[in-house]
Amino acid sequence: MHQALGNLLSNVARHCRPGDTVTVTTSATPSEALVEVADTGPGIPADELPHVFDRLRRGARARSAGGSGIGLAVVKELVTAHGGTVTADSGPGGGTRMALRLPRAAPHGSWLAPGPGVEPRLASEANTPRGI
Repeated sequence: MHQALGNLLSNVARHCRPGDTVTVTTSATPSEALVEVADTGPGIPADELPHVFDRLRRGARARSAGGSGIGLAVVKELVTAHGGTVTADSGPGGGTRMALRLPRAAPHGSWLAPGPGVEPRLASEANTPRGI
C-alpha cells in the first residue's frame, strides 16, 4: 500500500500546478478502509478518464509532464491484489479525486476497530508549489 499511495502522490505532484491544493482523507467502516486523494489541478479530460489505470497509457497533458505511464496501473494492480478497488473521478472544471477502498479484517477488540457508530476520519491538506 505504501507504493500505491506513493504512486498516487507522485502523480499528483507531477500534474498539479503551483498553488493547487491536495487533500488526503482517510476513513473506515467495520468492513472497509477508504483513502481519497483529491486535488484542484487541471483534471483529466472525460474521454481519457476510463483509461487512467491502463498500463503505458498517458493522456495528452501527461505526455509533457514526464513519467512512464505505469504508475496508476501499478496502483490498480496493488489495490486489486489486496482485494480492493480504486476509482478516478474528474470534473469538467478541473480537479481529480482518486479513491482506494480496501477490505478491513481487524480482529475484534483491536485498536483499529472503530467503536459503535464511530467512523475514524483523518484529513491532510497541502499546497503544492510544484510538488508535495
